[in-house]
Amino acid sequence: MRQHHHQKYALGPALKTSKILATACLAVAMATAAAAAQAEPAWPDEKPITWVVGFSAGGSVDVITRAIAQQVGATLKQNIVVENKAGAAGAIALASVARAKPDGYTLITVPGPILREDDGLEIGEKLVGVATLAEGAVVMVGSKNGPADFKQLRAAIEKAPASFNYASSGVGTGQHIAGAMFNLALHAQMVHVPYKGGTQALANVMGGQVNLGFLGVSTVLPQVRDGKLIAYAVTSPYRVASLPDVPTFQEAGITDFQLTQWYVAAMPNGTPEAVMEKFRRAVADALRAPQILELLKASGLDAPGKDAQDPTAFARASIEQSRMIAKKANIVLQ
Repeated sequence: MRQHHHQKYALGPALKTSKILATACLAVAMATAAAAAQAEPAWPDEKPITWVVGFSAGGSVDVITRAIAQQVGATLKQNIVVENKAGAAGAIALASVARAKPDGYTLITVPGPILREDDGLEIGEKLVGVATLAEGAVVMVGSKNGPADFKQLRAAIEKAPASFNYASSGVGTGQHIAGAMFNLALHAQMVHVPYKGGTQALANVMGGQVNLGFLGVSTVLPQVRDGKLIAYAVTSPYRVASLPDVPTFQEAGITDFQLTQWYVAAMPNGTPEAVMEKFRRAVADALRAPQILELLKASGLDAPGKDAQDPTAFARASIEQSRMIAKKANIVLQ
């Protein structure tokens, strides 16, 4: 009877090496996958995103945020809740978002430039700009009973530089800064009359209680079109599509006069770059939607161009320019 011998075979060197290599490759693959998972967080998940607006419902910052949020939510297949947290010219909302967890689930629309005594809530400090939503001009308007055009207005101010005043939607706003720039350019002493919003300022300019108003295009557009207000000039480097007959300040003869208002979406500093990039791409998609472009145009705003710079750098440059003007004009911030 034949006996069966069970032999044990040793692994050859080549087989050993290939097994070690396979194990090493698997480890590298697993590490790469883990790193990729870390770099690309599973964002967003089922949790809704809260998009904060620091002003009351119905204003242009609220209307534009809601329209863009709806488009972004559809792109990300995610529920986005727009929450109004008005007060202190937007500072309450800014402080709230600055304290939020930097996980991409809380953001805010920052309208600018707005200068405050406490600059810790500016973009580039506790908040980081994620996407520029829109940019637009400030327009200088006056009562229909005032000077007929820019040339006549300038002559009247130069003749009596301390007899004019101007309204804005608040101390430290881009509109206040635009008025200060005009004062500096003409060596005038126009008195600033701040209001808590553009609507009240508009009413007093139309009523003649204030000579001029530096206001957002969307605030004054219906009244300018109806002939109830005279629009003298816009602060942007180009004419505004909804006010094609109104010159820029530079065209009107004031050199180096440029200022734009803007809306930037910002998240708490420390939010993962991959999350911000995903959000940025969703905003870019939203800003190509015809209904969004139509809404911006009706509001006297433009979507940022293809060459738009980093939103944090863009906001910082605008704020720095405004701070320089505020210093020259001895503006006391609040």
